[in-house]
Amino acid sequence: MQVTDKVLPWDTIVTMVRGGDLKFGRTQPVMDSYMRHKKDLKKEWRDMNSYCKHKMLGYPYTVELVSVEDDHGVEGLRQRKFVKDDSDCPGDRIAIRDNEFPYSFCPDVIHKVIWSADDLTVDEYEQHVKKHFSQEKYDIVTFVNPIHQKSVEGVHHGHALLKMRTRPRMKSMGLISCQPQHNILRNLRVGA
Repeated sequence: MQVTDKVLPWDTIVTMVRGGDLKFGRTQPVMDSYMRHKKDLKKEWRDMNSYCKHKMLGYPYTVELVSVEDDHGVEGLRQRKFVKDDSDCPGDRIAIRDNEFPYSFCPDVIHKVIWSADDLTVDEYEQHVKKHFSQEKYDIVTFVNPIHQKSVEGVHHGHALLKMRTRPRMKSMGLISCQPQHNILRNLRVGA
C-alpha cells in the first residue's frame, strides 16, 4: 500500500483504470487510521479475512481461546473470533459498502467496495453495481486489484468508483427546447 499526498481527479482515475495502472495511494492520515484498525482487529479477530467475511458478508464466526501477551509482557488467555475455511455465506453473497479507508481521490468521487462470496470478473462486479447505481445519475468505473495490491487477500472484492453526473444522460433522441419562455412572465400578476 502506498502513501500519497496527491489527490486524483476523476479524469485521471478513469485514464489510470483503463490503462491498467491501479497503483492508487492513501493519504497518510487514512493509512494511519487503517494501520490502527488492523492492530485493534488482532485483539478480537484471528485475521482481517475473517473479520471482513463476517462484517461484510455475514459469515458465521467461531471463537477460539488463544494465549497472548499484553503490552507489559504478561501472558494470558483471550478469546479470538475467526471464520472457518469451510463456512458458507448464509445470506447475500455480494454486498456493496463504502470503503472505510478510501484511496486519495477528489471529494466528488465515491469509493465503494463490492464484497463477494464468489470469485467474480470485473464485468460481473460492474453489472452488480449498475443494479444499484443508475448510469443516468453516475459515471461508474470498476476494477479489481491484482493479488499483490490487495489489502484483504482472502476475501473476493472489487472496487467501484462513482461520480455524480452534472447533467443526466438523455433517454431519448428527441429535441428539447432550451429557449426561455418570456411569454409566461408577461401573463403573471403579482398579488392578484
